[in-house]
Amino acid sequence: MIKNNIETELIKKLKLNIQNDEKKALNEFLEFLKEKGNPIIEPIIDETDYSLVTIFHFAEQPIKNVLMISRILPALTDENIEEHLLDRICDTNLWYGTYKVRNDVKFSYNLFPNDSLIIECQERYKNMRADKFNKNKLTFDRPGCFMVETPYVNMPNSEENFWLEERINIPKGTIIKLEFESSYSIKPRVINIYKPYGYIKDSPPYGFIALTDGYDYINVLKAEQALNNLIADKKIPPIVAILIDTIDKRSEDLSCNDLFCSSVANEMIPWIRERYNLSEDPKNAIIGGSSLGGLTATYMGLKHSEVFGNVLCQSGSFWYKPTKSDEKKKCKVELEKKSSELDCWMSEQIKLSPKVPLKFYMNIGVLENKQRMINNSLNVKNTLDSLGYHVDFEFFKSGHDYLSWGQTLATGLISLIGYQDDKL
Repeated sequence: MIKNNIETELIKKLKLNIQNDEKKALNEFLEFLKEKGNPIIEPIIDETDYSLVTIFHFAEQPIKNVLMISRILPALTDENIEEHLLDRICDTNLWYGTYKVRNDVKFSYNLFPNDSLIIECQERYKNMRADKFNKNKLTFDRPGCFMVETPYVNMPNSEENFWLEERINIPKGTIIKLEFESSYSIKPRVINIYKPYGYIKDSPPYGFIALTDGYDYINVLKAEQALNNLIADKKIPPIVAILIDTIDKRSEDLSCNDLFCSSVANEMIPWIRERYNLSEDPKNAIIGGSSLGGLTATYMGLKHSEVFGNVLCQSGSFWYKPTKSDEKKKCKVELEKKSSELDCWMSEQIKLSPKVPLKFYMNIGVLENKQRMINNSLNVKNTLDSLGYHVDFEFFKSGHDYLSWGQTLATGLISLIGYQDDKL
């Protein structure tokens, strides 16, 4: 995504109209935005792979600036802050930014009027404003948190999230909410269990997937619809899904926390087996998650392959390394022998761990940060390949957001447990 400093025909015409009759021109254009929706996508002559995307913001009162942050823009720095700032149209309260964007991607963004422009501002997201002209929004209304609406854009040639569409005339599974008490958590942890349609307690045991960030997988990523559709289309066998709530202490739980991993593998899964007909064969069990959840799924698979034989890792946060790495000190000689200076921390752990019977599905967005996300994911993938692990790896056409993780949850399940003809 590149900011384009050349005025589009739309902006030129709008400025001319404002010069002639500002009030009329603004009112007409705001009505146009209400009907058309924000942003405005315009083709580029003789360039079929890209379009110009213009994002508008109208302020009811005068403001000094509008900052735009998108996960597919470079990380905000003092050097590139101009790329993140919208431009003001004449002396009006209408602001805009035009960007050159690939036609096959999806992206989200947020707007911050009157921003302090302090790069590491902790208060920034309190000043975030919803884009009232964009009809496409992801809504995050997590328990105990304030509601957030994130606008997003589907470019003209972006792929549909086929597996997430709710179908009326197919059998559907059910979700049951439980509370699990463990030695690790002070208070009970919410777990939602997805049971496939036709679940039978006395049938042969069911395979299962355990997902961290369970609330988001249900309410934002539409995991229930994906499972219903995959099972109805006979892409995967009927499975049980264990959707683990990690809202309260997410950064602690999902930072390769041995206590959390042990609680899931040694307490939670046996506790659920007492209530549901789950397979005890690791080949039929998947641990999965996105971002920090993908990092932790990889770590938990390595540490508890006696429970999980498959890892589904979506945009794993492999930039992570412990702040106090005692392991590094203890294993300095081994690391020098087995690791290169290019290895991320997770690759080091994989090399130091005995090879275990695990299959992997991994993915990363083409618009994610290259150094922090893409390169580290490829580093982990290449490390696994070099040690003989089975790894299916996929690039999806979005960024580090929730626009593709629901769809790629489905492709990951097909990869790991799908019927042979449907695998990647």
